[in-house]
Amino acid sequence: MGARRRWVLRRLASERGPAFAILLGVLVSVPSMTVGFFNDDLLHRLALEEQVADFRPGAHALYDFVDGEERGDAMRARGYLPWFSEPDLRLRFFRPISSLLLALDHHAFGRSALAAHLHSLAWLLLVATFVGLLYRRVLRPATATVATAIYVLAGGHASTLGWLAARHTLVSATFAAGAIWAFVSWHQTGERWRGWLAPALLTLGLLASETALGAIPFLVLYAWIVMERPWGARIRASLPSILIGLAYLGFYALEGWGAHGSGTYRSPFDDPTGFAAALVLRIPPLLGELYGGVPVTFAAHLEPARPIFWALGALAFGACAGLLYWQRETFRPPERRRALWLGLSSVVCLAPMVGTVLDGRLLSVAL
Repeated sequence: MGARRRWVLRRLASERGPAFAILLGVLVSVPSMTVGFFNDDLLHRLALEEQVADFRPGAHALYDFVDGEERGDAMRARGYLPWFSEPDLRLRFFRPISSLLLALDHHAFGRSALAAHLHSLAWLLLVATFVGLLYRRVLRPATATVATAIYVLAGGHASTLGWLAARHTLVSATFAAGAIWAFVSWHQTGERWRGWLAPALLTLGLLASETALGAIPFLVLYAWIVMERPWGARIRASLPSILIGLAYLGFYALEGWGAHGSGTYRSPFDDPTGFAAALVLRIPPLLGELYGGVPVTFAAHLEPARPIFWALGALAFGACAGLLYWQRETFRPPERRRALWLGLSSVVCLAPMVGTVLDGRLLSVAL
């Protein structure tokens, strides 16, 4: 048994281990290629064909659904929105890169849903590659392979692969994971180009979707927790990420992006009280899927049982944190700091995600 265990550990620790894990995840994801178009996908295709009156946002703004009373009134009059929707309803999401990629699908493949889904699968392959490279830098080799497999096999990817309109999460998470990998690599190797690459990738991630906001806690907390430098140097290392995040949030608020008058979305700018409540109520169920494998969609659709999922999430996170603390003596000091960084960042990065419907795809960065 000891020899077999050593053989398994050698295979997991090999440089090809993460590649096999990623390949397995891609193979498991193949059934999602048969889903076709649905929901927002249909609206996007018709809008690109200019077949939807009063909704012609342009290839770069397909997620700019309702921008206030004028378009809202026109869409209600045509039956695109229910009559009881708020008069000043606003649903505007700044995702130009992801929008242009949808337009590229339509230009290149027409109404071929299969080709568009294969495009999404390529983004899963890319984000999993960045995640695998990151884990190899911050975890022991065998652990990195297992962690990569957990990421690529996570159920939360089902909606981002099956629902083309949700691909923005994969695209944004790809740039976010790349930014974290580049930042960690810069710290470990000292190569300046990696330090410049991190903020560039973070910016691209934010141009793809608000999902990339989840990368900022990882970047900032790595500088503050993991780096063994004077505090002045740590703060300077974290400043680009902080400033990019603040600039993005300021632009988002001043230009009227986000949601208003929606029962589904909670905006920190429009409804700070509701958003604060969502932080308390929604983060624990997300932790339940992240650390306990309990699908967060159950909490979204089984409202009477939400306290149960809240408790399960808190219990799962507490159990994992307790296990790491119990085994702390088996880790070297740098490993303890990295474990603290990963655990704390995985919680803080969920804060920007709680303003929407609970779904596993919100964990694309936290995983």
